[in-house]
Amino acid sequence: MLYLFRIRLARPAEMEPSAYYAAWLEEAELSIEALEAGALKALYKVAGQEEAIGIMDVTSCDDLDGIYQLPLWAKGNSHLVSDIEWVPLREHEAWVADLRGLSSAT
Repeated sequence: MLYLFRIRLARPAEMEPSAYYAAWLEEAELSIEALEAGALKALYKVAGQEEAIGIMDVTSCDDLDGIYQLPLWAKGNSHLVSDIEWVPLREHEAWVADLRGLSSAT
């Protein structure tokens, strides 16, 4: 199952910028490994915003809870994440097939 995810980060005022970026760097380096391994299908940093967008392939919704094993959570920095959005995706070709049936329904 393909999911688009959007993760927004925010640095708490009391956190030094270098510590914030170090935590983000650790997560980002792990993401490169996940891309190379094929777990992530695509990953982008939103220009000008503290946000990342990606597409991942999971076998079930249970796999989405794997996020708690990532460094931001495992090292107690989940408070840096201000929002996570998961969007289930389906193949466009399957939707086109559905549209063919819907458009001919009377």
